[in-house]
Amino acid sequence: MNTTPIKITLIGHGNVGSHLAQYLNASGVHISHVFSRSENKAQKLSERYGSLVTSNFNDLPAHQLCLVCVNDHSIHEVISQLNENTPVAYTSGSVPLSNFERNGETGVFYPLQTFSKGKQLDISEVPFLIEASSKALGEQLFSLASMLSKKVVYANSTERSKLHLSAVWTNNFTNHMMHIAEKYALQNNVDFTLLKPLLNETVRKLDYLSPLNAQTGPARRNDDSIIQEHASQLNGIDKELYLLISKSIQNTYSKDEEL
Repeated sequence: MNTTPIKITLIGHGNVGSHLAQYLNASGVHISHVFSRSENKAQKLSERYGSLVTSNFNDLPAHQLCLVCVNDHSIHEVISQLNENTPVAYTSGSVPLSNFERNGETGVFYPLQTFSKGKQLDISEVPFLIEASSKALGEQLFSLASMLSKKVVYANSTERSKLHLSAVWTNNFTNHMMHIAEKYALQNNVDFTLLKPLLNETVRKLDYLSPLNAQTGPARRNDDSIIQEHASQLNGIDKELYLLISKSIQNTYSKDEEL
């Protein structure tokens, strides 16, 4: 049995990179090299993972898988500075693989999840979407993701982009709505924490019902008097959002009978 540990290089140690480093390390993957321009972060990473930390791309091993966990705008710049023979995988949901023309293999190692500093999660429940320029790299990335997650699938750039947009609706916009709700509660001296069981049930309900069938509320009932009363308490873009979302819900159920 081959007991040689898998070795990878890591570039980027923000929310995604720091979480993946932690979970990969716990799964027995050795992060042998880390690229960092921050001396303070470099020292911490070196101590935590026993990694060689460098701020010079030329110091990174040429033929070892390099995991690039940087923001979308920086991916191309980073990859362009790596050795042409280095196999690379980036963690973006929306950057297409066709953006890269290089001699080395290029792939995608995309965890479909929201990561926040200091918040642990069950990585085994996080879907990983894999795409690669070669079958060999695809299988390598699939195997690496399978060490972390029970849900690993191949997805091309078009599929990944559509899932990323759906993820923005699911997570980013939902979270922003909660921010607006919290802001309104604070401004009006009511307890925002009373809403958390409601949010939890909203999510749990989707295990049994589709979002279409789970919808409730004044817009679903087409209760214009309540909608207008709510709108009168709001101003600016919050009011616009409330009315626009209410209108979208009403349009969705316009053929249904009033509840």
